Parts: sequence; structure tokens; C-alpha cells
Amino acid sequence: LAVTAGATAVGGAVVGGAALAYLIQQQQQDENFLFTPQAGSLEGQTIFITGGTGSSLGLETAKRLTAGNPAQIIITARTAAKGDIALADIRTYMKESNPDSLTTLSYKILDLDSIQGIREAVASWEDNLPTINCLV
Repeated sequence: LAVTAGATAVGGAVVGGAALAYLIQQQQQDENFLFTPQAGSLEGQTIFITGGTGSSLGLETAKRLTAGNPAQIIITARTAAKGDIALADIRTYMKESNPDSLTTLSYKILDLDSIQGIREAVASWEDNLPTINCLV
């Protein structure tokens, strides 16, 4: 069984690696490889992204979703400093790619290291969080 599981894991890694190499090649050949919503397709929507700081997938998602002109994008950050840096990064992206965007950006402090911390954070948001249309 261990040999079979090991062979399956190695086979999966090879297939996964090949798929990743293919995707990278496609991205280099096709500038439209990355998803970007059509202008106006997210108007009036509030998008909540868990994560969104550093060099994360959440941060890149937030940047790309600004193209759809949502009413609001809220990201989470472990600290206020990280949240401020991420918002500045998203704003810079918006100025370059969609300077007329009216999307409001904000962050909420959230540290996923403890269940108690998560409960306290969510409880503090309940009274001042808009209706969320999309959770990432």
C-alpha cells in the first residue's frame, strides 16, 4: 500500500508540475490568460476577501476585481500596517488600470491563528458590515 500511495503521490506531482508548466506557457503566450471581469459587471456589489495582503492570491484577486467596478472591496489583514500597505497597492493598481473606478476599499483586522480571535473579530463587525455579495 505504501508503494502504491507513494507512486500515486509522485505521479500526481508529475501531472501537477506538467499542468503548472503548461499554464505558465499559456500565460506567456496569451495576455488575457488572467481573469478580469468586464467593466461594470460587479456594480453595486460588495466583495469580501479573506486575505489580501503581502504577495497573496487574495491581493491579486482584489486588484483584478476592481475592473468590474464593485461598490466595495473589503480585505482582511492580520495588522493595520499590512492592511494599509495592501490598500495602497490596490489603489496604485486601480489608478493605472481603471482610473475612473469608484470602488471603495477597506480592510478588517483578522488573524486566523485562533478560533477565539476569529469569533471576536466577526462579532465586532456584525453591526457595521454591509451585505456581502461575494466571499473569496
